[in-house]
Amino acid sequence: MLFAIHLVICLAAQAVAQTQQRPSHVRLYESFLPSRLAQSLYAQPHYERFFIGGNNASDEYICAVPQAAEVEVLEPPKQNDAEILKGAADLIRSAFGPHQCVWAYELRGMYWTYAFCPGDKIIQFHEAVPPREQSPKDRAEGRHRPENPSTVFVLGRFSPASKDKFSFDNQASPEQFERTMREAVRSYRLVQKKEAPFGHQPAQNVVEQLVMDGSVCDMTGQPRTVEVVYKCQVADWKAPQIVNVEEVRTCHYRMHLHVPSLCNYEPFVPNKNARDSSVEIRCQRVGREEGHTDTSGSEDLTDRTFDDYLNRTVLRSHAFPVRADNRISLADYRLRALSDGFYVGRRGNRLHSQNSYVNRRDVMLYNGDFSDLASLEEKVRAVFLKNLGKRFFAPMAQLQVILEAKHSFVLWYELYDFKGHMLGIVRAENDSARAGSLRIDLFDAESLESVSSGQSMPASLWSQVRAPNEKWNFEFFSVSEPLPPGLVMEQKHEVQLNLIARKKTILFQNMGFLPDGKVKLHLQDDDGNEIQGKYNDRGEYEFEVELAKGETETFAATVMPDLEYWGYPIIYYDMAEVGANGEHGEDDTVNGKTDFADQELDGADYNHMYHHENYEINVGEPEREVTDEAKAVEHDEL
Repeated sequence: MLFAIHLVICLAAQAVAQTQQRPSHVRLYESFLPSRLAQSLYAQPHYERFFIGGNNASDEYICAVPQAAEVEVLEPPKQNDAEILKGAADLIRSAFGPHQCVWAYELRGMYWTYAFCPGDKIIQFHEAVPPREQSPKDRAEGRHRPENPSTVFVLGRFSPASKDKFSFDNQASPEQFERTMREAVRSYRLVQKKEAPFGHQPAQNVVEQLVMDGSVCDMTGQPRTVEVVYKCQVADWKAPQIVNVEEVRTCHYRMHLHVPSLCNYEPFVPNKNARDSSVEIRCQRVGREEGHTDTSGSEDLTDRTFDDYLNRTVLRSHAFPVRADNRISLADYRLRALSDGFYVGRRGNRLHSQNSYVNRRDVMLYNGDFSDLASLEEKVRAVFLKNLGKRFFAPMAQLQVILEAKHSFVLWYELYDFKGHMLGIVRAENDSARAGSLRIDLFDAESLESVSSGQSMPASLWSQVRAPNEKWNFEFFSVSEPLPPGLVMEQKHEVQLNLIARKKTILFQNMGFLPDGKVKLHLQDDDGNEIQGKYNDRGEYEFEVELAKGETETFAATVMPDLEYWGYPIIYYDMAEVGANGEHGEDDTVNGKTDFADQELDGADYNHMYHHENYEINVGEPEREVTDEAKAVEHDEL
């Protein structure tokens, strides 16, 4: 099943004197088949015509439906659950070594740091200095300084190694590590879980382990506990990685941990059985002479077949080769989450068109709402500001290096919705030699003009593209060189707004219940100032925050009665202060540019702009308990 195409076709397959119903798997190819050839194929068996609704009109597709008798499924030898669990336990054991910790930064509302230290403990705390802002020496030596030593929490312990004295490394001795890993199999459970409860994909095998004996929770009076979910996360990660952490109930957590070797063990490969047992129906769009290079009127189609056109992607003659009505199949892409509904997708199987960019590029996807392209551009700009230095990768050979503001680059993405329709073309530009030079443009896919500035797409694209290490999304990339002048987009009649992105997190604490049954809440900001609020008629909790001197804004938060604490992050922007020498302070600035050619500022207050994010789960925790681990941290002055 691909994106929103609910094309249900069941084919009958003969197997030892009985009929078996088989599901279908529809694949839309990024190719066009000449209309004259399509008309001749419609008269043949096993070719069907389908009309799939697009943004403006329905598109005609021709699909090759294989004969049921030609499809055969070979079932692999079956293993019982005990054998599968033993095989998985061996792979989990071999994935980790003594003195090792797996770190994840700024999870759960971009706030918490987590460490999974096998044989020892699992911890949660907030870094005093974000990892991307730490000194090279601190990063190299793995130094960690909590913002508040009283909120360093052990979520669970594999052994008592950290009971007497706490530190941020793996404190288990080699003997403790070997013993706990050997005995862990007795606490493993083989479970089938679905990524999305109402999704169409089948459940995936995972291994669950309950780890207990964490820091005492002052809400329950009991030690914290954490469920570790060992799984294969379909991604390019070559080493174990913490994928996600959630608090499923008060002081009880669930940590999803990617174990690469499980991806090579058949019972743990996601969706493999569903894909192997389904019938693939291949579909191509029927070419129309107008609007694209369709030479079917003059081309000799004698002896041409459906398969001859599967890899003949029709390109546009403009600066950007992919057509505005191009459509992708999400099932062909492995998705990596950014934030706020945005994803980066990489094809699992390569195309073989005449264009290297089309064959090897990644795409960006958005699963959310927007009113127009201007509002979508703001969302794209926000996701780059939030994820640069965290979740975008630099085009380095054989390495996973995070793309940062210290790099110079020009980066392109086609932006699609989750139905596979193209929404626009994203261009990100950054010059390491100029502070705050990150610029994001969204180009209309049809006109190829920037939504915000009206400029046409730069003509240099494809004539000077470097595609380092075959990463064709990068027109240019350098670790040390400044951005070449020819790649810097210029604007006419512009005013440059140097904005500092700032963030406040309002911390909510569940203090029990009021006489009317509502949750009693305590709110404070990042500086520890108490914030007053009240419930509105919709049951939301309203409160005011001063984002600039003398200026307050009202926010309304949904109350989460099952959680001990959670956070409400607010992103807002202030004008950067320019010193006498014309330079900005140390804060990162964001260049917003406003075209004065056809419009005024319409009274917009550019000295103070804000938006709030969807608060997902526990972003911050106020000062509460002082654990043994916290005392040890304070004693060691970490």
